[in-house]
Amino acid sequence: MFDAEELMSDFKVIQDGPPDARVKLLLERTVERFHESLAAITRLVEQPFEGKTVVVTHHLPSPACVAPEYKNDRLTPAFASNLDAFIEQHPQIAYFLHGHTHSSVDVMVASTRVLCNPGGFPHGGRRENRAFEIECVFQL
Repeated sequence: MFDAEELMSDFKVIQDGPPDARVKLLLERTVERFHESLAAITRLVEQPFEGKTVVVTHHLPSPACVAPEYKNDRLTPAFASNLDAFIEQHPQIAYFLHGHTHSSVDVMVASTRVLCNPGGFPHGGRRENRAFEIECVFQL
């Protein structure tokens, strides 16, 4: 957590709170928001539902989604959670889609398929992620 607060520009430039009372974004507030979001996702996933359950988040839900070059990076925990136990406890989640990474992801966490198809940053007219599928269609 210390590395994230010290090294990420988010905690230096992002302002948080209502428009008339903005303050510097605090790491503690992002942790609170994570727990609030996970509680909301849990409530929704646990409601009876006919059909396939799909969860969509911005950040990576599992260490299995982290590209090899970032597995041991000090900032990886700031954008990749470890929700493996949560996913295992909720086998009704058929798919878990996420963003934030610049590498394609297609892995299984328990019985849930976890997917990401990012373009990444453009570099000289080419996409950073060479595995990006521009015509990718996700079908339930």
